[in-house]
Amino acid sequence: MNVIDCHIHFGQFGDINYTPEILVEKMRNLSVSTWCGMPFFSDQPFDVTSLINNYKQLLILAPTEFKPILAIDPEMIGNISNIQYFNDIQFMAIKIHPYIHHWLPFSAKFEQMLNFVRYKNIPLMIHTGGRALSDAGIFFNVCKSNPDIKFVLCHGRPAEEAIKVMLNSENVYVDTAFMDVEDIKLMISEGLHQRIIFGSDFPANQHFQPEITDIDWYNDRIDELVSHFGKEIFEVFNNNYEHVFKI
Repeated sequence: MNVIDCHIHFGQFGDINYTPEILVEKMRNLSVSTWCGMPFFSDQPFDVTSLINNYKQLLILAPTEFKPILAIDPEMIGNISNIQYFNDIQFMAIKIHPYIHHWLPFSAKFEQMLNFVRYKNIPLMIHTGGRALSDAGIFFNVCKSNPDIKFVLCHGRPAEEAIKVMLNSENVYVDTAFMDVEDIKLMISEGLHQRIIFGSDFPANQHFQPEITDIDWYNDRIDELVSHFGKEIFEVFNNNYEHVFKI
């Protein structure tokens, strides 16, 4: 079965560290045909030089499988010279983490970031859940007032808020990263199966569930989704990826 994953991380997260070499080996062992990668987020600004080196190394190691996602913080978007360093990398999307980096909707920095996404003509992935500043409903007006931008509300949390945003804006999607099966069922019951993309958040599971190997966890997650929704719906998730990320 073909697996496309829109939400993969590399680098350090707590006591785990997935270098480009390790990540490529894991993805190939799992037979993931296409995977979008970005660094783990922390409360520190990104090191631009390190980011570039990791993206380029991954593109060398996995030129057909790896699709880079540009993770940015407000300091980067406020410094055009930083962003220009990435011009020779073809990013599939941009990802932000609102509560870690204090992105405030409709603030000057947020508007700069939206303009950059619009200029690049790629989707904006937004972490949702965990704190009030990141709850999906916070971005209702942002998504509604920017219909020319595709938004992916990563994790779709809280599910009820994500559904409300999706039902009111056709340009909004979610990924399944750490999403409960019941929340996915709720979205499908609202007719939103065409707006769900498979994403795993791999290998963050190793930080939260070290008792199970990363390979076993990933395979179990695929089995869980297929057992509840069937292979046809899982293929819909893959097709949704191709639509949103313009392969």
